[in-house]
Amino acid sequence: MCVLLDAATSESLDYDYIIIGAGPAGVQMAYFLEMAGRKYVVYEATQYAASFFKHLPRHNRLISINKKNNMFDEDEFNLRHDWNSLLSHNRSMRFTRYSDELYPKASDLHRYINDFAERFDLNIHYNTKVTSVSKPAESFIVATDNGEQRTSRCVLMATGAVEENLPDSIEGMHLPTYGGYLTS
Repeated sequence: MCVLLDAATSESLDYDYIIIGAGPAGVQMAYFLEMAGRKYVVYEATQYAASFFKHLPRHNRLISINKKNNMFDEDEFNLRHDWNSLLSHNRSMRFTRYSDELYPKASDLHRYINDFAERFDLNIHYNTKVTSVSKPAESFIVATDNGEQRTSRCVLMATGAVEENLPDSIEGMHLPTYGGYLTS
């Protein structure tokens, strides 16, 4: 959701971009906006980036395999096939430094994304829940639970899966295995 604004209107806005959600997509977008020198903010409802991966999936394993031990020498090829790392100019900020396991723990991804956000000093406002987004005129107005209202020419939704959609009880839920690991 973006609006083209003239330079005079754009200068009166609080931000060029407001990102809602600090999961992998929100943090990645924030990184690129930071590197481009853009005026942006990320609103995250919880106290961490990538909070989903702190507790979920239940079995604490990613289905995206770790490409740490890729057999190719070409760095760009390896990065293109690395499904867990965020893109950055800093080669030391890759997920492959966080786990040696083929099916890494989700909690390792959670730790990695938070380290990434801190390393690049991304403008993330934690414990800030967005309560409404409106577009009454030429720009967006984003309201938060702490009473703030900020304007922006662009709102980027990076909320991911907002809540589990599971029945209250599934008989045998603790029995499945995943990636060769027992999920109990």
